[in-house]
Amino acid sequence: MSQYLSHPPSLQGVIPKIQWQTLTTSDNQHLTQLCHIKGQWHQLTTCYQFPFGYFKCIGEETSFFIKIIPQNKATTVKLSNIVALYLKEFIEVNCILNEFSQQNIVIDQQHSDILIYPLLETRLCNFSSEDLSNIAISLAHFHNALLNYPEKNQVKIDSQKRLEQLKTVWQKFNQSVSSLSNPQSTDELIPQAVANILTKENECLLDVLSKHAQMIHGDLNVGNILFKKDEVLLIDFENSLYSYMTPLYDISYIIQRFIINKTQSNDQIEPLVTRFLAIYLQHYKKAELISSLIKYQSNIIPLILRASAVFCLLILAKQQIEHAVKVEKAEWDKFINFYQNSQLLEP
Repeated sequence: MSQYLSHPPSLQGVIPKIQWQTLTTSDNQHLTQLCHIKGQWHQLTTCYQFPFGYFKCIGEETSFFIKIIPQNKATTVKLSNIVALYLKEFIEVNCILNEFSQQNIVIDQQHSDILIYPLLETRLCNFSSEDLSNIAISLAHFHNALLNYPEKNQVKIDSQKRLEQLKTVWQKFNQSVSSLSNPQSTDELIPQAVANILTKENECLLDVLSKHAQMIHGDLNVGNILFKKDEVLLIDFENSLYSYMTPLYDISYIIQRFIINKTQSNDQIEPLVTRFLAIYLQHYKKAELISSLIKYQSNIIPLILRASAVFCLLILAKQQIEHAVKVEKAEWDKFINFYQNSQLLEP
């Protein structure tokens, strides 16, 4: 799989359920011997099958969070730890403990890594006004820190390569559709609802994602924004390595996943989005650029939502069409809804 494409998500759903399972005595002993860490082991319910996956080990004095993953996935995670180490100078992050981790070991006949982190006491967002305000402030500080990331030029190059790859996928799809005897039947390639979106939109839609671009997170979701008491903790910077786009891309994820999906009344959505943006812009160093974009292009927020959704649908399409990675219906539906929800913010 291309280095610029995402791996299948470890946690399913827009709002994932965090479920820990206590392991059996046998599995507990197996992991203790494998990782050289003593304690009570618990496994997080993810797409991984034991002995791979995400674990926490509760020790008498020290507790750890552990990722036991195949090396192809671990490579990106370790590279993203370089981003975390840089960010550590500006905001609170959680970094790999290299002295405890193990690399390039064979587990179940697969070259794998054991990556170990401090276990922090955290919670998920409760979607309150206070939590959303804290996310807005922390996201601005996060973006401010990344403005001076030492390798940002390489991130920009890799981001542009990924964008070109996705535009190529779009072009190939349109060519495939035009060659079909029945253009309405594209289910062998991608779901019909996705085909309809890609046929309706134009490639230039993605250009909006490059306006006032910088290095960003690239994959903000409910599982990647944690709270340590009331302090926001951003995690999982893998996508940051090839996400040089408008900061509004990250904000579009917040709007979709933290506001639209958790708001009971559509009438409440626009005021909540306006408030979030106002708080963010109070703390973002390049606020004037984003403010002018919003002021002079009244549909910029729904446009960004549409572009972000199409961008993600193209990533899934590339995985399924070119790399034969079966994409689950729930993943398609997640970003189809993302696209459709952009209409809720149309002026």
